[in-house]
Amino acid sequence: MDILLIVYNVGLFILFSAVATLGMITYLRNRRAFFLTVALLFIFLIINNILIFLTEQIPWFSDRFDQIFMTTPLPKTILLVAHSIFLVLILDAALQAKIQNWQYLLIIAQTLTLLFVPMLPNNAFKVWLFYFTSEIVRFVLAAYGLYVFKNIGQEEQGKNCFHIDIQISQLKGTSKNV
Repeated sequence: MDILLIVYNVGLFILFSAVATLGMITYLRNRRAFFLTVALLFIFLIINNILIFLTEQIPWFSDRFDQIFMTTPLPKTILLVAHSIFLVLILDAALQAKIQNWQYLLIIAQTLTLLFVPMLPNNAFKVWLFYFTSEIVRFVLAAYGLYVFKNIGQEEQGKNCFHIDIQISQLKGTSKNV
């Protein structure tokens, strides 16, 4: 079982590193902040997976990290809040929208919750509440994105999308000339 866990984590490192590298290369070519945001998101995911991997594989690191987590989970707080910020930036870039006030409030509420949860007594509920807050943020952002994509009119979709039928008709037209 430990071997499968190591193979899984190495696979995640390779996959996340490839996406982060492609994001940085594309950013350097096009100078669009969207690609930099994607690259940074995956860099933070790599750091998070390194922490998870170390806590799963090295007993002394696990003991020390769990002790720090129960008192002041600053590394995980930074990673989770950064993850949420990057998701908001990517979502708004994909929707071609400005960041809205409720999104700022959502991130602030998540940050405050993650800062005050460590004051609770040490138990499983404390750990659950710490991670559940970030899951709520992800769910809200995903629901918002799906709602907006569903409600985009066909006219707006036609303006923003490159249709395959146009490409096929152009190919048919060029094949007749040859």
